[in-house]
Amino acid sequence: MSAAFIRFILLLLLLLVTEQEFVLSSLDINQSPRHLLTARDLGNVTLHCRHGDSDYPYVFWFQHRTVQGTGRHMVMVGRIYHNTAQMELGFNARFGITGDAKADVNLTISQVHQSDTAQYFCAASMHGASSWKSACHKNAVI
Repeated sequence: MSAAFIRFILLLLLLLVTEQEFVLSSLDINQSPRHLLTARDLGNVTLHCRHGDSDYPYVFWFQHRTVQGTGRHMVMVGRIYHNTAQMELGFNARFGITGDAKADVNLTISQVHQSDTAQYFCAASMHGASSWKSACHKNAVI
C-alpha cells in the first residue's frame, strides 16, 4: 500500500469518527446536513460538500453502510474533477454529483429507497489517484 493511500484511509477514518467537520493541514471540509436525514420513498435527497480551496480539484463521495452478515462496507459513489463528474458502477442510475470541486459539490439521490440507508461523506483531494478508485471501489470491510 502506498503512503498516499494510507493517508487517504486515515482521513476517511477521521471523518467517520467526527461525522461533522474536520481539518487536515489547512483544508476545512464542511458537509451538510450535519444530522440524520430522513426521506420518504421515491423522494429526492441532496447532500452538500464544501471546502473552498482551489488547490483541491477533486471531490469524492463515499457510502458507508452495513451489509447484513458481512459487516460495514465502504464504497466510492463517484467523484468530480472541477465540474466533470464520474459515477461508479451501480450508482449512475439514481445518484448524481454536481457542482465545482473547487467550491461546492452536491450528491443527489433520486427516488430514495430504504436500501440507500447509509452514511455518506465527501473527501477532497489534490490528486485523482486511480489506485484510490480501485481500492475504494472494492467492498472494504471496516
